[in-house]
Amino acid sequence: MALNKQNKSSTYLTIVGGKISQRVPEGTDGAVARKLKNGPNEGSEVYELQYGSVTGKITGGSVESGDYGDQIAIEIADGKESYILKLPWNSKLRDAFVKRVPNIDVTEELEIICFPDKQDKSPVMLIKQKGGFVKFAYTKDNPNGLPAPTKKKVRGKEEWDWTETESFLWEVASSFFEQFEGDSTPEFQDSVDEEDFQSQFESVGASKGGDDEIPF
Repeated sequence: MALNKQNKSSTYLTIVGGKISQRVPEGTDGAVARKLKNGPNEGSEVYELQYGSVTGKITGGSVESGDYGDQIAIEIADGKESYILKLPWNSKLRDAFVKRVPNIDVTEELEIICFPDKQDKSPVMLIKQKGGFVKFAYTKDNPNGLPAPTKKKVRGKEEWDWTETESFLWEVASSFFEQFEGDSTPEFQDSVDEEDFQSQFESVGASKGGDDEIPF
């Protein structure tokens, strides 16, 4: 009998400045330097390779809470390569992914494309599969059960209450990833500083609109 240790490692990816970014050692060919804006390592320089997209099949993932906010972890495999793409929960990136998952075919390869918006430089995410772009399953005209935010008074001032909306999306994302349960979870190839993830969280912009806007 032969025993073989399973040792899968994944490349850890985030989205910075509208680009899919991979942390690499200083001196890596093509790496771009960036200073951390938060946490105990604020001001430290890190080095990243930047990409416009990542291709593969979704093989797992999770929605989770951490010290620097809630986040989505998407596990993607492309042949022998595997990746974990992390997205901040309170961001446009969350909506760009979660509102499309009912229309994603997990048996087929897809491409997650990211780029900065031409006007405000916020990150834009598109998902391409089967020769076309995956459409939103939840829109303003066709919410398909997604609760709209409601207004409530807080200390005499009207504010949007997103509790039901976010709870619905959390359940959508959790249910989507539950279909992969039982698969082995790859180990991270590289770790990303939590304060750096907070920097990413602040840079992508919240998905919640102003007082007069209900974005879908």
